[in-house]
Amino acid sequence: MAITPTLRRSLIALLLLICVAVVIYMASKFSAGEGKDEPATCARSVDKDCTDLAPEVIAEYFGFTLPEGTVIEESQLVGFQDDYVEATFVVPAAQVSQWEASLEEYEPETDVDCQGLEGQGPRTCAKVSAATEHQSYTRVTLPDGSVRVHAIYFET
Repeated sequence: MAITPTLRRSLIALLLLICVAVVIYMASKFSAGEGKDEPATCARSVDKDCTDLAPEVIAEYFGFTLPEGTVIEESQLVGFQDDYVEATFVVPAAQVSQWEASLEEYEPETDVDCQGLEGQGPRTCAKVSAATEHQSYTRVTLPDGSVRVHAIYFET
């Protein structure tokens, strides 16, 4: 069977269309990892790197409540085979008791081996570990009674 000029043009156009579709798909896959446009979509899934996580995503990973008015200062999710999440946030003074009430799964607080918030005042920390998931937080009470928290989650 001979390839006619019309068939050749059609095959080239189809090949170009497939190449463009692949480029668009790959570009959307890499840019979706930034998480800035829709941080709530940056949740438990494979092969994601996100910053500026939504409060509900952070709460899901750490198993505690982030009360109204909590300010997320910094957050990041790195996902490949296992997820790694870090978040720093401030719970308003009036909401600290609500946040504390959601910590029942965590071990009692201690001041030993706290990670993060160095040099920001006296620190206390707690953790909870399951077979493959590990969560911890370090907290510092600020002069206005609010609490700055640095939390780490990882899977093994």
